[in-house]
Amino acid sequence: GFLPSSCSDVKPNTNGSQLLFEQGQDPTAICPATSQTVYSGIVGNLTADNIVRLYASEIQEINDMIDCCQPVVCVAETSRKLSSGNESCDLFDVQSKWSGKFYEPWVDSFSEAQYLSEWFLMSSLNNMTIPPNKTLDDMVRLGSVHNAHMQLITNQFNAENFGSTLLVHLVSSMEEGITKSKVSVDSGDGPQLLHDPTSQFLYYAGHDINLLYLKNMLRLEWETTNWMSNQPNPGSMLVFEIHADAGKAESTSIDDFYLQAYFMAASPVQIRNAESLSPLNAPDRVAVSIPHCSKDVSLSDGSTQLQCRFTAFKSVVGKSIEQVCVSPSLQSYASSLLNESWTSSFWSIETIVIALLAMALAVVTFRYIALSRNHASVEYGKYSAIV
Repeated sequence: GFLPSSCSDVKPNTNGSQLLFEQGQDPTAICPATSQTVYSGIVGNLTADNIVRLYASEIQEINDMIDCCQPVVCVAETSRKLSSGNESCDLFDVQSKWSGKFYEPWVDSFSEAQYLSEWFLMSSLNNMTIPPNKTLDDMVRLGSVHNAHMQLITNQFNAENFGSTLLVHLVSSMEEGITKSKVSVDSGDGPQLLHDPTSQFLYYAGHDINLLYLKNMLRLEWETTNWMSNQPNPGSMLVFEIHADAGKAESTSIDDFYLQAYFMAASPVQIRNAESLSPLNAPDRVAVSIPHCSKDVSLSDGSTQLQCRFTAFKSVVGKSIEQVCVSPSLQSYASSLLNESWTSSFWSIETIVIALLAMALAVVTFRYIALSRNHASVEYGKYSAIV
């Protein structure tokens, strides 16, 4: 529906896209949604009350905007009477009930408040009426409740269980772009690599959740001028650029390439006004460092550039994914990433062992020299050297 009329003959191939852009809808015994006991090790309780406490002022502000709530919202199912013991009811009186659903692990104050937080934010960005005595900045600020909920449900466990296929597909596509040759994939359920390996641009149209999966698996962080920390706001993009080393533009060896990552996001005002983006009216674009990969590299002009070697990136991905949760179609390639990770670790250990042996040899050598000098002194001159 978003394609120009000239592209009416283009038919999308959605085979395997459900596993590629997984949103927790297909939990299995091996790759389940985060359990209540695992969540308790994240939020410090069997409920999300500790997070509610952190966002109490924002939740109160949302509550006051809608004059929440009807008494039925606070009725406890077991007793069928108001849990607060009186006829009042607000967002803080909503009883916590574990549901186990990916999008809504608990039905509670947090889940209700985050829904309203997102609703007000999205309506404001769609140029709808902003609540009285509130501004667009207020709506963005109150959006922090929804952002906190998104960060919670895309925790490390869910990210690995439901995002590993996407990350493996991403790195295998990068390798195809570098080598200009097809990467072998398996038959079976899951996405294939259907694009031309010589493609210079690959676009994934996923969801905010999928973007946060990548963030958590790769341990990324980003800050922008207009949004909350690590917020995947509407229309935002996580961009990975692949660059060849100087003089290696025609190379097809993965050793000659490095990555740079960026997060891009239009401002709330740009989105609300549906502004055309251009170099003169540009969105935020901030560099994103990749832990265990990004390094400072000194360039010939004296400047410093952040680079992540592609070979190192493959190793990072191999350590970040949950192997058994990768789709059958990409299992073989995912296994090769584990081998890459093991090989990298092996050489690191070997390097350390060699360094330690070299240090030990140096200590013995210096000790031998010192003893030889002592033999040459007057004190030891009366003794014959043992040869």
